[in-house]
Amino acid sequence: MEKYRAKLEQLNKFVGEKKFVLGYLTLADFIVAEDAHYFERLYPEEIKEYPFLRNIRESFNSLPEIVSYYEQESAFKGRFFPIYAALSVEQ
Repeated sequence: MEKYRAKLEQLNKFVGEKKFVLGYLTLADFIVAEDAHYFERLYPEEIKEYPFLRNIRESFNSLPEIVSYYEQESAFKGRFFPIYAALSVEQ
């Protein structure tokens, strides 16, 4: 965690209260939304220090196209990590 704290602080200042990294949806938001999910699962206490992560993930997940995808039966709704992974966490 200490290795990434400086970069997360920079991103937190850059993004601020915006719904997306640049203020509008870009490829970066796909990456940040996914990484925010991992980060929240692995560091549930530290996520509070970086509200931009949760804001972007919630904005991304509320997009009509994303909502529509998750409503499909074929949408991936499996485990965060494979069951055999040492860090396996239930969703």
